[in-house]
Amino acid sequence: TNLHEVLLEQNLLTILDASTFKGLSRLRTIDLSYNTIGSVTYDAFQGLVNLKYLYLDHNVIRELPPGIFEDLVSLHRVDLNNNKIQSLPDNLFQKTNIITDIRLNNNEIRIISSTAFSHNLTYLQRLNLSSNVFSQWTIPEGGFPSLLILSMVNVEQMYQAPDPIQCGCPGVQQLEFTY
Repeated sequence: TNLHEVLLEQNLLTILDASTFKGLSRLRTIDLSYNTIGSVTYDAFQGLVNLKYLYLDHNVIRELPPGIFEDLVSLHRVDLNNNKIQSLPDNLFQKTNIITDIRLNNNEIRIISSTAFSHNLTYLQRLNLSSNVFSQWTIPEGGFPSLLILSMVNVEQMYQAPDPIQCGCPGVQQLEFTY
């Protein structure tokens, strides 16, 4: 099919699995914001190699399974803000090499795996982790060489906070970092 956009915001969707987008490999935009999605399986986005924009903000997602973004090699932006995500697994963004914008603010993230943000994120310009409850996070080896904006405002319990000045972000233009 030639479908390029799925815009189903403000519905009562609750689950995403392998059958949700099956056969829709030409999709470029998925907007499922403002739903009640609580469960997303690791294969929910399988085969969506052309997807550029993924909006899952304002749902109740608690977990992102390993491999969930593996096929999203064209992804530019993912918006997962205002969910209930508690941790980010290993290699979460490993295959999303050209992603420029990751928004994970207003979640319940406590732990970010040291490999969640792969060293391959050379195009990442905006990373928003504000309003979370971190207890552990280590900035990946190599940092974020193209990052322009790092937001970590209203972060609670930063016992092992990364030093924002040592983030490996030589071009950062805007740094928002408060406890």
